[in-house]
Amino acid sequence: MASILKRNDRWFVRVRKHGHPSQSKTFTVKQDAQRWAVMIERQIDQGLVGWVDKTVTLGDLLNLYLKEVTPRKKSCDKET
Repeated sequence: MASILKRNDRWFVRVRKHGHPSQSKTFTVKQDAQRWAVMIERQIDQGLVGWVDKTVTLGDLLNLYLKEVTPRKKSCDKET
């Protein structure tokens, strides 16, 4: 179920459903917030949004970072 709250001049949306991680986002227009909430709820119902694959290890993520992010950094030699 989605909850939409007005915070200052923005709209904060949190979608929570039992057995799934909560999703949240902030919008400037209330109608955009409502559309996003419906879209996320639909994706959860269809099984498109869920938990992260637990077969991915920290080592896998670090190797991916080393290949994709590190080469673009100024200090890539030291970081590698």
